[in-house]
Amino acid sequence: MDQERELFAGAFQAGTGGSPEALALLGRVRQDSDKVEAAAFYIRALRLESRQAGRLLSRMLEEKEFVAALRTRAAAEDTVANFVWAGLMALGLDMQLMQQLVYITPQQALGMLERSAAKGYPPALVELGVILALEPLSPRTTNFMTTAAEAVELAELVDSPNCRLLLDCLAMSTESLPAADLVRQHGSWLAHFHANDRNSQGPGMGDLDFLPIFRALRDVDYRGWISVEVFSRGTDTRRATCHGGAHAIRFAYG
Repeated sequence: MDQERELFAGAFQAGTGGSPEALALLGRVRQDSDKVEAAAFYIRALRLESRQAGRLLSRMLEEKEFVAALRTRAAAEDTVANFVWAGLMALGLDMQLMQQLVYITPQQALGMLERSAAKGYPPALVELGVILALEPLSPRTTNFMTTAAEAVELAELVDSPNCRLLLDCLAMSTESLPAADLVRQHGSWLAHFHANDRNSQGPGMGDLDFLPIFRALRDVDYRGWISVEVFSRGTDTRRATCHGGAHAIRFAYG
């Protein structure tokens, strides 16, 4: 049993790394216990041009038991079932479902894929090109994922290129390391960035020194968006955002 677990873990790691053969193998392993999840593996393998996965999936589509399970789970808004149904339509394999009087429109299929992605299902995120950015917050705000290191650790467990990191200056100000050091330490994971001061206002409206932070963003070659996130505290939010944005541009290009 331990050897089987090790083999499955190895195949799973290879599959998430982009091996179509490993994904097809994972589908075959799961087919007896969970046909819907097996179909998800087959669809991902087909996207990577696995011929074996296509044959295995076509056979499974002929099984009434699979179609019934897919319908039941999709009706319950199951994330895997929504991904599978949308994937079958995208691959042109839904004709076999239609032969069993199961119909959905392309718009419904897209909606199913979007709902699956909205629940954080990594294959659906990849399919839509959506990045799930994990944002650690200060211990004053939450007791879960309060440091950049914890967010990266969680992203590593998800093990998907579409699960990355969002750093927030206000939240980073509560960590033991300076914000610039955190940017350099975790820059390879960075997908989005919030520029705000320790007082919840925009850059330049408090005492946080943004120059080393923006230098660190340059050092890690960050090329994504920088959002000025202002929390109104009796201040004109639009004016504060514009003021903070102007300072952010000056720090970034000055």
